[in-house]
Amino acid sequence: MKRRLIAAAIGAAFAASVGAQAPAPSAEQAQKDKQEMVKSTTEGAQKATARTSAEGSAKAAATKNQPKKLTTKEQKQQTVKSVTEDDKKSAAVKSAEGSAKAAADTSPRVAPPKPTMEQKELKKAGTN
Repeated sequence: MKRRLIAAAIGAAFAASVGAQAPAPSAEQAQKDKQEMVKSTTEGAQKATARTSAEGSAKAAATKNQPKKLTTKEQKQQTVKSVTEDDKKSAAVKSAEGSAKAAADTSPRVAPPKPTMEQKELKKAGTN
């Protein structure tokens, strides 16, 4: 009798827990939801791509009849030369130039403020 009562109690608890769970969506509905999500995402991307293409086409059409910036061979060579000279400078050379510029700077220096215990950040750190 006691065993039947325990078995019935376990069965009732199992039935209650199974009944409390929400039903799983059908495979068909899950597939439809996934398709809708993919469709909405791709539509947004296609609109953005089309808009970008249209803007690029309009920009190209506006500059179509303008003269090119580097028309002569000398201008092209000068441009290439200036770019390669910049690339030749190593990081150390650029750093040295920056340091020299900083050393030559005579603007007045501002001293950092001294911390006091009345500052909120220090009070917070002191209480931890």
